Amino acid sequence: MIDLSEKIGRNLAVEQTQYLRTLKKDIKILVKDISDFRGDYEKNGPMVEGIIPKEAIERLKRFDEQYEVR
Repeated sequence: MIDLSEKIGRNLAVEQTQYLRTLKKDIKILVKDISDFRGDYEKNGPMVEGIIPKEAIERLKRFDEQYEVR
């Protein structure tokens, strides 16, 4: 029983390392996605000067949809 529990413990340690690596990779992807989304919003969003209100509303809806997907 002790041998089995040690073997399972070692397997879990290996799996934990793999999950941690995947988590760190996914976090980097998420941070980049958020940064890209924010940059696009600031550059092409509804608050851009010189656009008409109708265009601002359409842009806001588009960004709301993208946000919901994320």
